[in-house]
Amino acid sequence: PKQIDMLHVGLVELTSRPGKPLLAYESFIEGEYHKWNTNSGWKDVEKVRHTPHAFSFFSFRYTKGRAIVVDVQGVRDIY
Repeated sequence: PKQIDMLHVGLVELTSRPGKPLLAYESFIEGEYHKWNTNSGWKDVEKVRHTPHAFSFFSFRYTKGRAIVVDVQGVRDIY
């Protein structure tokens, strides 16, 4: 199997602001980003890489259809 890595991400609640908005963040990856699929059903069929699509499918099966991870993007094999 090919080694991959996942981004470090986080969520911050801005408690001192009205409505206590949430701010999501993720690590910066240097390089050219590539989008593999979207939440509207599109997937890249030009550039073959099975891992992003397999992960989306796995998330759907693992949650018994209650959730799916989509909008997979990244640089090289970092998603």
